Amino acid sequence: MTRGYITEMGQTGAGIKRAAEIDTTKKNLFTTKWAEISAVCPWFFEMRELIAQRPNVIPIGLGHSATGFDQDVMQLALRSDAAASDAVASISDVEDDEGAHQNEQDKQDRDHSTFQTTDEPPIDDPDLPTSEDDDRAPGADVEDHSKSDVDELITEDDEPEVKKPVVKKGPKKSSRKVANPGASITRHAPVPTPAPASSGTQKLSKRTKLTEVADITKNEELTRRQEIELATVRARQSLKVLEVKGRIAEQQEKRLWEEKQAKREERQMKLKMKEKRLDQLHALRMAQMGMGVVATVGRKAEVDFEF
Repeated sequence: MTRGYITEMGQTGAGIKRAAEIDTTKKNLFTTKWAEISAVCPWFFEMRELIAQRPNVIPIGLGHSATGFDQDVMQLALRSDAAASDAVASISDVEDDEGAHQNEQDKQDRDHSTFQTTDEPPIDDPDLPTSEDDDRAPGADVEDHSKSDVDELITEDDEPEVKKPVVKKGPKKSSRKVANPGASITRHAPVPTPAPASSGTQKLSKRTKLTEVADITKNEELTRRQEIELATVRARQSLKVLEVKGRIAEQQEKRLWEEKQAKREERQMKLKMKEKRLDQLHALRMAQMGMGVVATVGRKAEVDFEF
């Protein structure tokens, strides 16, 4: 109906999207036609926006190569794909940088690993007393601290301030002596660090994951098709079983009906035989009765003749 009204309005209604845009005070062919349409279909413009311009109504495809179409949709799709690929690339670059930094940090930590004894682990606390400190005099620590403080004051007053380069120091070595000198010392071998994954390997892993997902999807689709085929075969078999059961039931009913009919005919034949026997007995009795009357009449005549 909406398409028919669009054809009736023709080009005169082109560009008008709402009924409020039509000036009904003017009398012309368009307003007259709109008055007729609004009386039957007052929601004409809403229906035209909803269904009249849908893609399957517009003639596009074979035989309509000259029909124009909106290319902005394709450009938006290309832009969104490009933005998504850029975002994925940036995320993968950040992950590569973080992985390389973490591997480098782990390598540095392993390079600064220290020797440890099997009997007693090393202690890195400089405040704990050692065997060398035990041999010293009781007031030696106070004298050493006072001397060091004086030396620091002298050097701070005499020498100019010079900024020393910051040197990254490794973990402090323990000054504690080994309790058992005969114990064996074991060195922990550094664990080989895996090489940081490149963007090529990550892309390859992503592709392999995509192929795995595609294979899983194909297998699921194949399984679904096989399930549908199996259900179809089962439905056909059930239909055949129902048909066979129906035929068997029909044959049983027919056989029962034939048996009943035969019994009925047999009863009718028996009734007829009984009727015939009764008729014969009746005829016999009537004959016997007739013969008895004749005999009595003859005897009476003979008696009368004798007198």
